[in-house]
Amino acid sequence: MFIICYALSLIVSVFLVLKMLKYKKNDPFPKGSVLWMILWGAWVAVVIGVGLLSIDEIKAAIFGGNSPVLEAFNGGDALAVKEELEELKEGEPITFSYLFREAFIEAAIPEEIGKYIVVLYFIFRKKLAGTCPVFNCAICCGLVALGFEMIEDIMYVSGDAFVAALRGVMPLHFCVDIIMGYFVGKAIASGSKIWYLPALLVPIMIHGIYDGIIYALDISDWILLLWFVVYVFLIALTVGEIIILSEEGKKKERPKGILTLS
Repeated sequence: MFIICYALSLIVSVFLVLKMLKYKKNDPFPKGSVLWMILWGAWVAVVIGVGLLSIDEIKAAIFGGNSPVLEAFNGGDALAVKEELEELKEGEPITFSYLFREAFIEAAIPEEIGKYIVVLYFIFRKKLAGTCPVFNCAICCGLVALGFEMIEDIMYVSGDAFVAALRGVMPLHFCVDIIMGYFVGKAIASGSKIWYLPALLVPIMIHGIYDGIIYALDISDWILLLWFVVYVFLIALTVGEIIILSEEGKKKERPKGILTLS
């Protein structure tokens, strides 16, 4: 069952990787770069995932109660145990503000910073910006994000076909990191370093808000409607990004001498 669920969530990621390669077929990245971007994105997911899991286990040892990992192995609700431990530590009830804070601290901020570092390494160390920095940086960010996404799917799907389908239809990391790539490319193209700031902050904000809504689903009925609105919006944003990248990719196929924007 797990294999089926993971395959379901993996389909969109593989499709998007192939689309990125198609957009770059006439001006490919250096040999091996694409594979390494995907692998480093996956490695960041593993490092951050293991790091956050270790923090949870340390909290369990300090504050008592069940271990989230052991609870998961026993078929229980690991997230519920984690929230109980957090409540003991903080001495406060599980509220919207608490859950949104956790979404930023335990997901959005470390994950986006990790991917950001990998992206900057490839763009500058491997000199992948080229003559079309906005387009190339967006593709680079998309590939790193998809590597991250595929590993994270393993961590979160857990045999739940519904969750697998939701993650597959709306690849959040790809969605926010195309925005990251746009701003990094804009910083390179314009020579203005100020654009590096929104390159990190905008993905963190979108990611953190979405995860905060997910965390809050169990404590309010109306939050489900808000989640649905945001979910549909992010799907539309992802589709829009793919269309824009497709159009930019077609421009790269035109004969030299035709002016294109990047």
